[in-house]
Amino acid sequence: MHERAATYHKSACKTRVDVIQEDRARYRGEGLHVAIEATGVKYGGGAHVLLRVLGELLEDRRVGRVTVFASADPDRRWRNPDLDRVVIVEPPMVESPGWRVLWLEAGLANYCGQIKPDVVLCFNGVGYVGEEIAQVNLLQQPLLFKPRVLGKMPWAFRARMEVIRRLSQASCRRADRVIVQTPTVAALASSLFGLSLSTMRIYLPDIRWSEPARISDSVRGLRDVREDRRVLYVGSTIEYKRIDVAVKTVGRLRHTYEGLTLFATIPEDHEYAKLDWVYALGALSEGEVRACMELATLLVMPSLAETVGLPMVEAMSVGCPILASNLAYVHDVCEDAALCFLPGSVRSCMARMEHLLKDPILRHTYAGRGKIRAEKISKAEPYRMMVDELCQVALPESQKRERKDGSVA
Repeated sequence: MHERAATYHKSACKTRVDVIQEDRARYRGEGLHVAIEATGVKYGGGAHVLLRVLGELLEDRRVGRVTVFASADPDRRWRNPDLDRVVIVEPPMVESPGWRVLWLEAGLANYCGQIKPDVVLCFNGVGYVGEEIAQVNLLQQPLLFKPRVLGKMPWAFRARMEVIRRLSQASCRRADRVIVQTPTVAALASSLFGLSLSTMRIYLPDIRWSEPARISDSVRGLRDVREDRRVLYVGSTIEYKRIDVAVKTVGRLRHTYEGLTLFATIPEDHEYAKLDWVYALGALSEGEVRACMELATLLVMPSLAETVGLPMVEAMSVGCPILASNLAYVHDVCEDAALCFLPGSVRSCMARMEHLLKDPILRHTYAGRGKIRAEKISKAEPYRMMVDELCQVALPESQKRERKDGSVA
C-alpha cells in the first residue's frame, strides 16, 4: 500500500510539498484545521450539502482553516467560498475508478500525514486518513443498503457498487463518528455494516437557497403550460430513479388532462425528450431549480432508493406538492407532507397523480404541510450540528464542550 501511495503521488499535477507550503502560507492563524475528502462531488445535491457544510465551518469560531480534496475545477460546478481560509487540492486522475480507489485508500492518508489536519470529513463515506487523525464519515450512498434494487442494475454497475460497499464498510468501522441523514439509513448501516448506533449521528439536511428564482430560457417553458398541468421531475435517468414511471404516468394521463407535461432534468438528446409530453430541462442552476419548484403543479419522486431525496426538501420549502414512492426514505423526510403511491407501479402513480391534478384543495393541503415540515427541519440546524460534531471529535478533551459561539454544549 505504501508503494502504491508513493506511485500515486509521483503522478501528481503539483508536488505534495508545493501544495503543503501553499496551504500553510495561506492561513497562519489559530483554530482547527478541517479537511474534507470530496472528490467526485461536482454538482447537484452533493454539491449543495458540501457548500452548506463549508459555510458553517467558516462561521465557526473554532475553525481556522479548511482543506478540500476535490475533482478538477473544469469538472465541478461549485466554487471556493473563501479564498483566504479554504484551500482546494485537486488529486490527479481521481475520475478514473482505479485511481480513485488508490487515492482513497493510500493517497489520502499520505497527504493527510503531511498537512496534519485535526479532523477529516470523508464526504462520500469512504477513505482512510491514517491512525493518528480523527475521522468522520458522511454516509450518503443509498444503494449500499438496497440489494434488491441493486440486483436489477447492469453487472458493471453492481461490481462497482460492491467495491464501494466494501470500502465504505471498512472506512466506517475505522471512523470515530459516522453521520447519516435519516433514521432508516442509521438502522440499515447498523445492521449491514455492523456499526454501533452510539457512533452514529442523524442530521436531516435542510434547504437554504443561495440564489433567487431565475427564469431562464429552459425554465420559461413551464409558463407555456397551464399552471395545473406542470409535472416536475428532478433527478437523473439511472435505472433505480424510475423516471420511466413518471414518463408513462404523464403520457397516459395526458389523454384526460390535455397539455399535461413532464418537465424533467434530462439532456435534450435523451430518448424521453423526443416524446411530445416530455420537456427536457437539462442541467439546472440552483436558481433555476427554485423557479421550477415554484412554477410546478407537483413534484414526482418515483425513485426506489435515496438517502434523502433533496428535491423533496426543496419542494417542501417553496410549497410544491409532492407525489412520491411509498418508501421509508420518503416518510423520513416528508412525514405527512407527501402523497404516496406503490413503488414502481404506473397504475398507482396515475391514480394518485390524478387526485392532485383535479383537486386544488388537496394540492394546497400538501403544499402547506410541506412548508411546515421544511421549517421544522431547518429549525433543527442540521449543518451547525454536523460541524459541531466535527469539532467535538477533533478538539482536545478539555475543549470539547465549547460551541462555536462560546456557549457550553
